[in-house]
Amino acid sequence: MVNNLGIGIQNGISSARKKLTMLTRFVTRVFPGVEKELKRWQEVVSTAGDPELRQQGLASIEKKKFHCLGGSVYTLMEGAHQDTLSFIVALQTISDYLDNLCDRAGCLDMAAFRRLHLAFTDALEPENTHSAQLTGIPQISTEEDKPDEDKRGVVTSSAQASAAHRATIDALEPENTHSAQLTRILHLASADGDKQAVVTSGTRASAAHRATADALEPDGSTDGSAEGGIGDYYSLYPHQDDAGYLKSLVEECRNIIRRLPSYQLVQEDVLRLASLYCDLQTYKHTHIPLREGYLERWFAEHATKVPELDWWEFAAATGSTLGIFALIAAAGQPNLDSETARRITDGYFPWICGLHILLDYFIDQEEDLLEGDLNFVSYYENREHCIERLVLFLEHALDQAARMPDPLFHTTVVQGLPAFYLSDPKVGAQGLEEDAMTILEAAGEETVRMYRVCRSLRRRGKI
Repeated sequence: MVNNLGIGIQNGISSARKKLTMLTRFVTRVFPGVEKELKRWQEVVSTAGDPELRQQGLASIEKKKFHCLGGSVYTLMEGAHQDTLSFIVALQTISDYLDNLCDRAGCLDMAAFRRLHLAFTDALEPENTHSAQLTGIPQISTEEDKPDEDKRGVVTSSAQASAAHRATIDALEPENTHSAQLTRILHLASADGDKQAVVTSGTRASAAHRATADALEPDGSTDGSAEGGIGDYYSLYPHQDDAGYLKSLVEECRNIIRRLPSYQLVQEDVLRLASLYCDLQTYKHTHIPLREGYLERWFAEHATKVPELDWWEFAAATGSTLGIFALIAAAGQPNLDSETARRITDGYFPWICGLHILLDYFIDQEEDLLEGDLNFVSYYENREHCIERLVLFLEHALDQAARMPDPLFHTTVVQGLPAFYLSDPKVGAQGLEEDAMTILEAAGEETVRMYRVCRSLRRRGKI
C-alpha cells in the first residue's frame, strides 16, 4: 500500500512537471510565433482597397488576437505537424475576420453570409473536388446509404435543409423572388418519394453548404473558378476589394493540410464541424427579429443528437473551432487511426466546444448588450442557472478529456479555458468575480493556479 502511494505521488509530480513544461513552452515559444504570423496577415490586409474590409480585417486581428493565442495550444499536442501553428492562425483569422464582416459592417444578408463562409469550408478542402461537380444541388444519399446510427455526427435530412432554406428566403424576400431558383433543390430532395434523403458525410455537408450559397446567387450558378473551387466570396457582399486577403488565408490552410499525413482520417469530422459553424454564423447575424427563430428551427433538426442541451447551448458548441484544431493537430501523426480520431471528435463536441464558447459569451454579456449582438448565456433563467450549466459543461468537458488519447494534454486545455477567459478584466468590470470564482473552484486547484498565471500575463500585456 505504501508502495502504491509512492507510485501515485510520483505520477502526480510527473504530471505536474509535464503541465508546467507545456505551459512554459506555450507562453515562451508559441505566443511569439502567433504574433509573427498575425503580423504577416496584418501586412496583407492593410493593402485592401476597400476601406471597410481593411478596417474590419485589422480590427479582427487587433481585438481578437487572443483567439489565435488560445487556439495555438494545439501546436503542443503530441504529433502535431510543424506547420500547425500557421494553420491555426490562418483558419482562426478567417473565422474572426468573417465574424466582423457579419457583425460590424452593416450587412444583414444571410445569402451574403453563407457565401462569405464558403471561405471557411474551402480552407478545409485540400482539393475541393466537389466544387467542380456542383450545379447548385446538394449531394445527398438515400436512407439505405445512411451510416450506422451516425453516432458522432449531426445529420440533417435534405428535405429539412431545403425547407429551412426556403423559409429563410421567404422570410427575407416578401415577393419570394428566389423560389424558382430553389425549385430544383426542393424537387431533387423529394425525388425519392417516401425515402428520407440524408447528408451522410462531412464532405457532403460542405457540398450542401456550398450548394445553398450557390442557390442564393442571382444566377444560381457555382463559382466556376479556375482556382480549384476558390471563388468570389464577396459576390453578394457590399464590399469587395480585399487585395486577395481572404483567398490567401484559404490557400494557406489548404497548402498545409495537403502536407498532413493523416488528414483523410479526420476530414469528414472536420468538415462536419465546419459546416455547423458556418450555419451558426449565417443564422445568428441576420435581422434581429428573425435570427432566434432560425436558430431554434435549426436546433430542432439536430436536437435528438444532443438531448441534454438547450438550443442556445447547441449553438454555442457549434461556434467553437477547438474541435477542428484538435483534429488537425492529430492529423499530423502518420500512425493516426480512425478510432483515435473518433474519440477526439466525440470528446470535443459538444461539451468542450460548448464550454469554450459559453465562457466567451459569459465575459461578453455587457459588450453584446450594448452592441445589440446575440449572447447565448442571456437565455438562461437567471445567473444561478447560468453558473449551474457552465459548471455542468465543465464537469462533462473534464470527463471527456480524461477519456481521450493523451488525456493530460486535453485535460490541461479544459482546465485552462476558465483560467484564460475568466482572467479577462471584463469579468471585474461587470461585477462577475463571485460567479467566476465559483466556476474556477469547480475546475479545481490546477485551474485556480492557471488563472493567477493568466492574470499576471494580462497585466504584462502578453494576452
